[in-house]
Amino acid sequence: MTVIDDRPGAAAQPPAENLFVACTLAVNGVLGRGSSRHEGRPCPGRWARDDAGRTVLAYCERGCFDDAATLLEDVLARVTSREVRQREGTLDAYAARTAGAALGQLHRERRKRLGLPQRPERVRDADWAERILPEERDRLLPAHMLTWLGSDAPAAGDAGWPIDGWAQRYGLPEAVMRAWVGRVASAVREGDPRRFVRYLAVPLAAKARMPALFDEVSVFDEIYAAA
Repeated sequence: MTVIDDRPGAAAQPPAENLFVACTLAVNGVLGRGSSRHEGRPCPGRWARDDAGRTVLAYCERGCFDDAATLLEDVLARVTSREVRQREGTLDAYAARTAGAALGQLHRERRKRLGLPQRPERVRDADWAERILPEERDRLLPAHMLTWLGSDAPAAGDAGWPIDGWAQRYGLPEAVMRAWVGRVASAVREGDPRRFVRYLAVPLAAKARMPALFDEVSVFDEIYAAA
């Protein structure tokens, strides 16, 4: 385990295997946190091991770890760019903080690529938002929508928005949450069509769809019924 030490001559790199394991665990942990893919719960695949019991990058059919390889490369580069010395109990924490920072950078790059605001939480105070959505509570939702659009979370359901997860977050019935999202999206579309297309419609259309799992589809039932 390691701690950062910038004193000249005081540093030595930790064993590569320990560093790689710590960074892999950090990446699995930060990507496997609770998300809409698992109804707000952590991904059960985040503690991945190979047949020999060694830590490996996790995999999930729902796409929780699609960015794992890219993120691990960034985390390893960040950690190894600093000289460290052995000290128990610190490498895991440092790798976890680094993974969180790297994931934040990944999301910022994704928002930039999609043309989304880099600080979506500031939307509620923007002049255009106040004009279109006079009630402050309604301006909280587009900030949340923009944050989700800039993440790696997949689209869900017919409309794409993760209504069930948001309903739990806001303590609302799903029908009420769905109506609220629809009303806010319609207000933005009518009040500022350009921003609606740029900030909501295009990024939502670009969202990957969560892959259907065999236990969630009826294809086998149809096959057996036709046999």
